[in-house]
Amino acid sequence: MKSFSELLKIFREEEGIKKVDLAKEAGIDTGHLSRMENGQTKNPNKRTVLALASALRLHGDKTAKLLQSAGYEVDFESDEAQRELNISRMLKSPINKDPNIHHPTVKLVFNILDDKSLNLKTKIDIMKSIKDYADYLWKKAKKESDNG
Repeated sequence: MKSFSELLKIFREEEGIKKVDLAKEAGIDTGHLSRMENGQTKNPNKRTVLALASALRLHGDKTAKLLQSAGYEVDFESDEAQRELNISRMLKSPINKDPNIHHPTVKLVFNILDDKSLNLKTKIDIMKSIKDYADYLWKKAKKESDNG
């Protein structure tokens, strides 16, 4: 099995992406990416690996190999990795921007997705915050309706 640094470099070169572009897209420092590719960073953070996999547009087996090479168990049936990867893929996928959708939250999401100044990691963090807040509001409304 190849090391994390070897796989990262192979996948980056297969995609024809420069280090600086990959680092920007994944939301990490270029120097940190270089250290990972050179084997100086042995076990990167799981979110960093997922951000790299998403920025490289890796699917299934390649993502699993990259995670495993970084020392993580991969069980896509129950693993948070799949959820985060799905979120990051959703952020990269084209979305049908129906002009009839006027809900402010939907408009906010579209604005976040379209914002070229935000990297993928920042977009994922913002989307998770929106989801957490929506979950909170849903639970609060449900509790109020159950009591009222």
